[in-house]
Amino acid sequence: MAAEVLVVEDDQAIREVIAQALLDEGYLVHEATNGQLALELLHTHPSRLVVLLDVLMPVMGGFEVLQIVTENPALLTRHAYVLLAATKRTPPPDVAALIEQHHIPFILKPFEMEDFLAAVDKAASTLE
Repeated sequence: MAAEVLVVEDDQAIREVIAQALLDEGYLVHEATNGQLALELLHTHPSRLVVLLDVLMPVMGGFEVLQIVTENPALLTRHAYVLLAATKRTPPPDVAALIEQHHIPFILKPFEMEDFLAAVDKAASTLE
């Protein structure tokens, strides 16, 4: 069974490019336009997911999602997270600790597709 990926990105063009690249690699892809929608899916989706989180989004960004995830260990251990950002922003201290402790990759946009897919593959391998 193919790994599943949740692409959480507010920019439709970026979300579509990422989703298509993942589909081409054989991943099953889900999409959300903000962190709040992503959390709703994370709470209800039965499968383990690689969660690609844009850092800056309306309603709720990637750092905020990770802050909530730290309060719900089931969400933290069930899914693998990868952060996407246009610039390397400094996360809040609790999120920075989570990123370091769980080796959450931080991919800067624009990225090379090969490097991006390698990071997703690595995150997916932790779910097996």
